[in-house]
Amino acid sequence: MHRVLVVITCLAGCAALKKQPAPKPRVEVTEDEEAGVEGITRLLRQFRHALAEKQFDQATRLLLRAEKAVSKASEVTRSHPDFEDLVQMVHLSKDKLDKAIEEDRIARRNAAIDKLIREGEDAIRQGTAIYQELKTRVPTDADISLLQGVINTLS
Repeated sequence: MHRVLVVITCLAGCAALKKQPAPKPRVEVTEDEEAGVEGITRLLRQFRHALAEKQFDQATRLLLRAEKAVSKASEVTRSHPDFEDLVQMVHLSKDKLDKAIEEDRIARRNAAIDKLIREGEDAIRQGTAIYQELKTRVPTDADISLLQGVINTLS
């Protein structure tokens, strides 16, 4: 019995000492200054294109990626002569995005208001025409339903 316990203990100890996988060596990533600046510039170019196409969700994502790239830029990228200009362009792009979204919202609101005004004016013209016609004759069920449609449009 004692031998069985010794064997079990040895096996358990061997299992615990099983060789662990060696940690992967860290490779230091070196970034050249052009790659970082070019990446941010590419993001800003894509941002401008998305903004021109009024794809505000995509433009917002691209701008957030550009802001993150600027904040996490390496010292090599920060030493690039154009880096400060890029930082300024990223900050100005935020204002452009906010302004474009607001202008689009206002344009959509004004278009909806204009459409409602046109529909109301058309309904008033139609109602006036029906009323003028009914001055000379007795209204029918069709005339009543037309006037009811005009009233529904106006309300």
